[in-house]
Amino acid sequence: MRRLTLFLCLSLLLLPRIAAAAPFTWIATGNIGATTPPVPVTPFDALLPLGQSFILSVTMESSVPDLEPNPTIGSYQPVTAATFTSGSLFVSTTTGTLLNFEANGGRAIELGLDFTGLLHLNLASVITGMSDALPLLPPPGPASLDFLYLTFPFRHSSATIQAVPEPGTLTLLGIGLTAVLRRRFGRSK
Repeated sequence: MRRLTLFLCLSLLLLPRIAAAAPFTWIATGNIGATTPPVPVTPFDALLPLGQSFILSVTMESSVPDLEPNPTIGSYQPVTAATFTSGSLFVSTTTGTLLNFEANGGRAIELGLDFTGLLHLNLASVITGMSDALPLLPPPGPASLDFLYLTFPFRHSSATIQAVPEPGTLTLLGIGLTAVLRRRFGRSK
């Protein structure tokens, strides 16, 4: 029992230092929405039909610096991995830029991802707070996802963004549940 207590105390002391620069993941889901006029003919038209569902997974690093010295704008390159899946289309990238800026009296974010040099995705939403810091939690409301071929927009969708729990949080939850179950059921002799 003493070893378990010692392990828990050491884990709690070390976890905040380890988690300070941890990656975090956002998952955006939705259905391919409206066509954006004027519509150029793209090689992605058949792969991204209207109404088809999509999943966009973006993993970002929380310790990246703000590249913009202006205190009202945050410019980050936090993307370490991003995948987009819709029907038979699967693309991935390891680069992307996140902007956090003032818009209409509030704050907005825009996450730009470049897949294969031809397909670009821009995920945008309004966020809470007045800081230009890198947002670790996804926007609370709906987001929009614009599909661009080279620089021409050709699809527009709404998306829902959710955070994926980091492993440290799940570990603490598991340790806590184990301790509760052990205390409740482990004392009968």
